[in-house]
Amino acid sequence: MYHYIPIRGIINGAMVIPPTSVDLEELWERLLSRKAECVKEAFSGLTKNEQESVLAHLKRMSDEPGWHVEQRLSAQFALRFLKDI
Repeated sequence: MYHYIPIRGIINGAMVIPPTSVDLEELWERLLSRKAECVKEAFSGLTKNEQESVLAHLKRMSDEPGWHVEQRLSAQFALRFLKDI
């Protein structure tokens, strides 16, 4: 199951452009990296609403069946780290 996590692109401070699949792939690669600094940088670059969506998705990844063990462990790492910042 795929969940859309919105992220934004802004040009000249106003024009919003849709994210590319590369943007989303890079975002999730960093969030699931198990590297505290990468997780922090990726998460802090999101809006409050985007952060809430990411946290909800990470929670699902850590709780729901069907996720690969490594994905589950990465999500749990990110959640533990993010609760402390």
